[in-house]
Amino acid sequence: MISDTPDIGSRWPVRAAMILLVAAISYNLPLSIINAHIVGIGRQTLIVVEAALMGAGLLLVLSQWRIEMTRWLMMIGMFFALSLVLSQLRLGFDPKSFRDMLMFAVFVMIGMVVPWRDARRVFVALHIAILVVMIIEIAFPAQYGALVDPRAYFISSRGFTAEQLSGDSQLFGATRPDERYLLPWLGWARASSLFLEPLSLGNYVSFAALAMLLFWRDWPARMRWFMGLSLAIILVGCDGRFAAASAIVILLAAPLLRRLPASLSIFYLPMAIVMARIASMTLQWNPLDDDFPGRIARGMKQLFRLDWYDLFGFSVPTPALADSGIAYLVMSQSLVGVVMLQLYLYLQPALQRPEQLLYLHATALTFALSILVSISMLSIKTAAFYWFMMGVVIVMTPRENARRPD
Repeated sequence: MISDTPDIGSRWPVRAAMILLVAAISYNLPLSIINAHIVGIGRQTLIVVEAALMGAGLLLVLSQWRIEMTRWLMMIGMFFALSLVLSQLRLGFDPKSFRDMLMFAVFVMIGMVVPWRDARRVFVALHIAILVVMIIEIAFPAQYGALVDPRAYFISSRGFTAEQLSGDSQLFGATRPDERYLLPWLGWARASSLFLEPLSLGNYVSFAALAMLLFWRDWPARMRWFMGLSLAIILVGCDGRFAAASAIVILLAAPLLRRLPASLSIFYLPMAIVMARIASMTLQWNPLDDDFPGRIARGMKQLFRLDWYDLFGFSVPTPALADSGIAYLVMSQSLVGVVMLQLYLYLQPALQRPEQLLYLHATALTFALSILVSISMLSIKTAAFYWFMMGVVIVMTPRENARRPD
């Protein structure tokens, strides 16, 4: 069993940390409604919102400093220094590349402010909110689409054109005309809930499966049944093939992951790249196919087309790399930056408790598999819950008493 983290003096920092998590995950939904009915939301608005979240997070963690945060503040400093070096090579500073790395460290430190019991509560509250919004989206697709209008929001805030979005099966599930993969006889459109994208909702399913493993022993039987059944409903709602596969892998591998040394987690990404390259070449997967093997083949093709100029950070990544998260990551951070990221995120020998090892390994594995085919793990609405929970797990302490009901 797991105990709460040491008392930090008052409840306001815990509440503030949980509010930041909820805002980072869900801010696109209210902005989409505002865009549809009040005023257009442009790219600059999103930049301001994310900058405000990051800034508030940094102020919060600095006010609640603990020694475990040192590593992550050093990570921010190292990637800021790397960004300055890359700006000299690129003849310009790329704020998004630095923001991608800042996001990891900030949310890990925010998670360190939140005790285990409160992390469990905010997870359940978010899960229920995601479920309720998804049910409304599925039950009333026309009314939900008219209220939220995610397509107009992404055109306004991301700079897409209607033609670019017309065939994207990863976006705007409420209007997706394609056939479902999971339980097609239901006739549901792909749902996206708070995230506005089925792909991000699928990423939540993978995270929720892992979080449920951590909290399972803390819940009574009725809560276990509710969480398990509702997660299955969300999985069917988002129709996520990758989500289903990754959740199953995590559940099956959990007994082993609890026992592996923490240092092995740094090898998942290079192993995934090697295995994906071999599989795509040996099995002759078609990079033009819009399925998981095709996306892997497309990602590997883009990655192995990079030259030394790209590998060492002279180039700025383009939106065309969205289907190859690893190629985007290498171009945005350079090969040196990718190695730094792996070391900071996963080389944590102090994590030795079974729950810590499970979370570390499962997160590293999910990140490695997801980054092969998309950049969604670099989105704040996906990264926030993964790395927030990493912070909670890092500072967990043994519990001496039995489980206490909420």
